[in-house]
Amino acid sequence: MNDLTPMDKAKDAFLELLATLEGDELLSFETFVGAAIVMIMVTTTTTTDTRRDWMNDKVDDISFEGYTKDNVVHVDGFLYTEDDVDELCDAGKLSRNYCVKCGSKDTKPLNFISHSASVVQLQYLFQVLLKDRMANKVVLDVGSRLGAVLYAGYLFTDAKKLVGVEMNEFFCKLQRTIVQKHRLQDRIEIIHDNLLNCSALLENANVVIMNNVFQFFCPIDIQRQLWIFLYTHLRHKKGTILITVPSLQDQLKDAGFYKPAASKPKGKKRKVPAKPPGVVAAAAAAAAAAAAASQDKENASSEDLVASVGNWSGWLREIEVQATGQEFVEDMTEDELEELKLIHMYEVI
Repeated sequence: MNDLTPMDKAKDAFLELLATLEGDELLSFETFVGAAIVMIMVTTTTTTDTRRDWMNDKVDDISFEGYTKDNVVHVDGFLYTEDDVDELCDAGKLSRNYCVKCGSKDTKPLNFISHSASVVQLQYLFQVLLKDRMANKVVLDVGSRLGAVLYAGYLFTDAKKLVGVEMNEFFCKLQRTIVQKHRLQDRIEIIHDNLLNCSALLENANVVIMNNVFQFFCPIDIQRQLWIFLYTHLRHKKGTILITVPSLQDQLKDAGFYKPAASKPKGKKRKVPAKPPGVVAAAAAAAAAAAAASQDKENASSEDLVASVGNWSGWLREIEVQATGQEFVEDMTEDELEELKLIHMYEVI
């Protein structure tokens, strides 16, 4: 009697299923299986109650005009598709509207946002945009959250290493649990830290991915620090790929880098006595003049740095992304196509 293990039975059934497919059907099924594995890796590790907590999480700090804590709900695009959201709304577990005046029928639609890339975005990113670019490369996901980018990169590419930097301790523990459970630690590493403390990681990365990282979580002054930090450590790394959602231009504009630099203040003329009243007084006057000159130089240097960051075309070139939906065997919905158009790609020059 041949006793097969559950794994052996699953393999046999899978091979039998593959034997019934051919041509484009096989290609389509390959894409489906990859996406299904990515989804199962998260959904089998987390509970429904935990995912619902993320879904109902409200925005703490957001810079988009018209978006407030009262009219925005986080719905993770990696865990929930548009169809899932529709089902939740139909079941009364989620609403698409909120009451402007409590107790009245005066309602407005809620704004739905996600801080994870959707499955279709991840497929497009790794199977189309970065195809043939990933061999022996190091990928850095800034604000890795659930780890969606890391899991997809592991499955869809032959990247040498995928590193996620995340400030939230809960999400770091969740990612590490998934990585260990599915034995992905040979190529995936999770770092619990602020990006500003990770210059070495940034300089060692060949591909840097940032999906809705700064605007929703950081005040303007911190956003500016982060972009200056990115510029400082990436500008000399010719060929490094930068993936952003939304566009770099929009993010820099929100951070105030497109504002014209203030004109350099003219140094005030200081009257120095023709005959200083002593060596000490002369030394003090010289020190004050030197300090003022140093401050002027520092201010000018800071202004030049800000201007260089804002002038992004001086250190980056945008690689045109033309998502048509023809990249996939399956038919795409209009919503999915719009998701793909949110992805922007740049290269350090």
